[in-house]
Amino acid sequence: MLLRAIQPESRHDVAFLGQMLVEAVNWRPGRRRLTLEDVLADPHLARYARGWGRRGDGGMIAEEAGGRVGACWYRLFPADEPGYGFVDERTLELGIAVVADRGDVVSAGHCLVPRCPTRRPKASRPSA
Repeated sequence: MLLRAIQPESRHDVAFLGQMLVEAVNWRPGRRRLTLEDVLADPHLARYARGWGRRGDGGMIAEEAGGRVGACWYRLFPADEPGYGFVDERTLELGIAVVADRGDVVSAGHCLVPRCPTRRPKASRPSA
């Protein structure tokens, strides 16, 4: 399984991240399944994907022969627009999802979690 960083400038990566967000919010069986349109219409859910690529965003995509099978991503939120797991402006919120009908989802999850950062990315230093 190949793991690579999410490229914010790639519309394909950002679209896949939207698909994975849909999988992540639909984790509970027996509930009405939300669509991407539902997720993006809900400001509390949409904040996990809108404007992807800002400072504090990052993650990994898992790929197998034939395509993408999962993603693990993180985002920092400001205090005035917190996510569901908000602790403070320095603590990342982490998301993970896999495509249930593609490949070995357990292997994808086991590969993604250890490779996704658990600390805030260091700010880049200005060059001298």
